[in-house]
Amino acid sequence: MSTFSPSERIKNLDLLRALAILLVIYFHTTQMVYGKVIDNKAIYNLGKFGVNFFFVLSGFLITRIYLKDITIHPGKFWAKRFLRIYPPYIITLIGSWIAVSYARDASFDWGYIFMIQNFYIAIPFFLVSWSLCVEEHFYLIYTIVIFFTKNLKAQLFFWISLCIIPCICRYFITPPNVDTFGYYTTATYLQMDSIAFGVLAAYFIEKQGMRLKISSGLIFVFIIPTLFVCYILSSYENQLTLSLGQSLLNIMVTMVLIALYYAKPLSIANLKFVKFNAQAAFSIYLIHPICIHLSMVVYSKLGISNLYVLHFGMITAIYVAAYAFHRSIEMPSIKFRDRLKIFEKKSKIKYA
Repeated sequence: MSTFSPSERIKNLDLLRALAILLVIYFHTTQMVYGKVIDNKAIYNLGKFGVNFFFVLSGFLITRIYLKDITIHPGKFWAKRFLRIYPPYIITLIGSWIAVSYARDASFDWGYIFMIQNFYIAIPFFLVSWSLCVEEHFYLIYTIVIFFTKNLKAQLFFWISLCIIPCICRYFITPPNVDTFGYYTTATYLQMDSIAFGVLAAYFIEKQGMRLKISSGLIFVFIIPTLFVCYILSSYENQLTLSLGQSLLNIMVTMVLIALYYAKPLSIANLKFVKFNAQAAFSIYLIHPICIHLSMVVYSKLGISNLYVLHFGMITAIYVAAYAFHRSIEMPSIKFRDRLKIFEKKSKIKYA
């Protein structure tokens, strides 16, 4: 969910990031507003796979940074990534806990500080934070890998293995019809393959010299089947779809990413709405659960029963709050991080 400086941005990949956050918003808002009146839950459940889009994109972008300067200090590499996510995460964590404490009189869970809640059998609150845990664990693993070996072939072998192992683990470990949202869905070792596919895409593009000519019109040939696979996986949840099905989705998202990377910038990527969703995706992701729950409480107290009005108000609240959070929290956090002289060695690379 990271963003690049304006000079480093790739418009088509911004479009992919915008699509990812829109899928997540669609999933959570539609689920909350229409969940009790829509029989076919796959209609909105497909949006939960927006996180896979984020993971693949994250692996790709972070690996491009590393491959452009493999002499970078591993400690600096990890510290920069950690500080990109952690400060805004802590602020929203505090806000989420205050809301939960008020509603349920719940005590604070210190596992959230160490970002291990995605290994809980059931995540008690701030459910979307599970993906941030996976991201941070990935950054740590990535740093260890590049610290112990500069051999790109050895690294490549590791990431290929990581594309396969989670699929096998999901098949043998994840039981069907899990009632709670937590470990069996969110544990890092069950989800890391999404990021690993993005890593491999960056290796092949940056180091293997892969070159493709992709027509802009063909982009939808890649995107539409990918969204259809999201729908199928949402319709049939079993061990096969959770394991092999999700691996297939990761491959298809990677193909979409590669197609967008090589295609000429699409005109839709220049829309202000798309640009904002791409630039503020992290803020939107962090703040939207609080906005959803507050909207439900407010509309309940006001006695408003029109679901369309509720949905419109909820989405409006998300974007207003995300804009404020992006400007007042996320951007100053990035500037603060960039001013820190972590591991003094200079790098030519601008960080995401």
